[in-house]
Amino acid sequence: LMFLASLVACGFALYGLADFPSQQLAVLGVALAIAALTSQFQLTIPGTSIRISAKELSVFLGTIWLGVPGAVLLAVATSFARIGLSDKPRFDRFFSVFNDVTAGFISAIVFYFTLSNLAGFNAKYVADQPVEPLWLVAGLGISATVHFFAVRILNSLFAFLKQKEVVYESLQTQLLRTVVPYLVNLANVLLFHFLFTFFGLAFGWVVL
Repeated sequence: LMFLASLVACGFALYGLADFPSQQLAVLGVALAIAALTSQFQLTIPGTSIRISAKELSVFLGTIWLGVPGAVLLAVATSFARIGLSDKPRFDRFFSVFNDVTAGFISAIVFYFTLSNLAGFNAKYVADQPVEPLWLVAGLGISATVHFFAVRILNSLFAFLKQKEVVYESLQTQLLRTVVPYLVNLANVLLFHFLFTFFGLAFGWVVL
């Protein structure tokens, strides 16, 4: 089922590429390369179990600048780039890929649905139609929340179906380990978005 869901997401993304101008395709190519490279590394905050990955950063930036197709393809790139770094069983690793792709697809749709209904946005990606910062932050916050819960619900469902033992953690530990990385990535997404907006894509990619 997860494979079919991710297959639908990828089909939608590839279909959407037909409307991409050459500049957007070039941006996508650079983004895929950077995302695949940076997602192989994680920053661990000293003295904690908090790990910051560029995976969500890539997906959310892709959502803003490249629309739903960009979000899906970047989710594919970042997930497959990390698949060989995991010590999980092979089936579990591929499930993680399908999970990330599906969550990225859903959250990107929610992002543009939110902007469409709250801000009257009607373009395919933010790069085509500027959005007031307040609505951008609101849409991104809602999208990230959906992504967060989609990943965790699908992981819990997978564990239940496989009858895997669930390791329960304290609420504080769960919040630190899962919510903090999202907040850090959201802050970075906004930072890079405004860098791209004010200084151009070339400068933004250099900084990234």
